[in-house]
Amino acid sequence: MKIYAVTEDSKPFVSLSTGKAFSNLSSYYDCEVQVKDFNYWRNREIDSDSGNDVVVIFESVYLELAGMSTRDLREYYPNAKFVAMGSDTIYYLVTNKNNGYQFDSPFEVDLFLEKMEDCIDQYRARGINVDHWMWTASDWLLDYVQKFDEGKKFEEKENDFIGLYAPHTIQRPNSYRNKMVNFLASKGKKFTQGGGSGHDDPDVDKIFQQYANSKFTLGTTSHDNPLFHGMKGFRDWIGPHMGSMLIYDDYPDIRKHFQGGELVPLYEYGVFEGILAIHEHYSQNTNQYYEVIEHQKAWALDNTIEKQLVKLFTKHGIIDESFISQPS
Repeated sequence: MKIYAVTEDSKPFVSLSTGKAFSNLSSYYDCEVQVKDFNYWRNREIDSDSGNDVVVIFESVYLELAGMSTRDLREYYPNAKFVAMGSDTIYYLVTNKNNGYQFDSPFEVDLFLEKMEDCIDQYRARGINVDHWMWTASDWLLDYVQKFDEGKKFEEKENDFIGLYAPHTIQRPNSYRNKMVNFLASKGKKFTQGGGSGHDDPDVDKIFQQYANSKFTLGTTSHDNPLFHGMKGFRDWIGPHMGSMLIYDDYPDIRKHFQGGELVPLYEYGVFEGILAIHEHYSQNTNQYYEVIEHQKAWALDNTIEKQLVKLFTKHGIIDESFISQPS
């Protein structure tokens, strides 16, 4: 069994979440795993493999950026099973760009994994074999970030909130995140981007130190256009492992997959006073604060990307159970 996957080395949070998760599949399967930067595909420096026990995993965006379709990829892996992982599917469906697909020939993948329930329903109606996945974190990343948690008490943390967003989404006047950050500042609350340029910042250790020094992690479902409201939690679920409680707005998928709001405290989308209410509640109930963080840590460990993939691959017959070397 061989697994081929691509990541984006220039974006640490991608390589440390999905990239590390792909590499670590060799800990779950008796297999060889090869993970390369997507530019190998763009430059057509692809290691062909005509074997039957071959799986190729990719995020949709990288097939798009490589200028390839699944048919092009099939020339290099004629007998492989293809697994695509959606990240910006909602944008393509809402705008109908490329007929609602991020890459050409999506019907030829063996399994399409998507984060948003509405997108799943639409793709399933189009005849695509699709299932749900949550962009959490890799086993490796959750283990790595724990060392940054110095055990600071609630009142000892300098930052009230951390939100690891693309910088332009905060800087653009009157954008959703711009208004949110300005509102929090007007109420005397300190917000940090992690001390750098957001989720593309190369100094991830510096960012992790800021997580450990922040009371709350503001989840990343927010978007200027409610139609593009989605889930990209790969920089959210590391927060609890550094002692920062994760909170979200009340996006429907959050309620469905995260225990109806019990696992993650929720506020009403666009009602920033709700963020302050959560802050106030847990500042007065710090024992609850620590308990919620422990529950979030346990959930994140049980739902790493690797563990999800193993279950989904078994469910859809992508990799036979006989190759599993340890339970997920």
